[in-house]
Amino acid sequence: MNCFCVVYAYFYRLTNLHVAIMRLYTRLKSTVLLLFFLLFGAIQASIPVSYAAENIQDESSFHYVLDAGDRLRINVFGEADLSGVYNVSSEGIISFPLIGEIKAAGLSAQALAFNLESRLKDGYLRKPSVSIDIDTHRPFYIMGEVKTPGSYNYVSDMTVLKAVAMAGGFTYRAKEDEVEILRLKNGKMEPIGKISVESQTKPGDVIMVKERFF
Repeated sequence: MNCFCVVYAYFYRLTNLHVAIMRLYTRLKSTVLLLFFLLFGAIQASIPVSYAAENIQDESSFHYVLDAGDRLRINVFGEADLSGVYNVSSEGIISFPLIGEIKAAGLSAQALAFNLESRLKDGYLRKPSVSIDIDTHRPFYIMGEVKTPGSYNYVSDMTVLKAVAMAGGFTYRAKEDEVEILRLKNGKMEPIGKISVESQTKPGDVIMVKERFF
């Protein structure tokens, strides 16, 4: 009987010890999680607002920016008379039914759709829903030592080599490893630096293929 009591007391103590350990583990786990979230919040709060704004700006730079020569397919849900294809004029605007002229140049398609919705809400439609797709991109230009220089419609993922192919290929005088791209920046065309035939181009670019002299 005494042996049984000793064994019982031993296991009873082990059980209590196990419960105490589990309680301690739970408290430590909660404390660690609390410290983690407090530290995470402090790190987030320490990030400068300007840094976040720069990241947003960098992301927006990947969006296609509309300009003169773009052809847009605009759909106003449930309004067939307003939906259709619209050209961005040389002044960077489109003429839209009901609201007249609205600026498109310098905006993304999403931003223009938002502006159209805002204008249509102002006394014309109750809940307009506008979507915009690029029907035809504005052209790019290729000059110099290609067989058929001129302007061509831009297509997605256009490289210098693809542009040269559209222009009939290099002439025999072309310096194929020396091509220059001029791109509109701050109101003027500027070279974008060293490029190769695999470099990506953008709508409105001017591609210059230089001549070799030997």
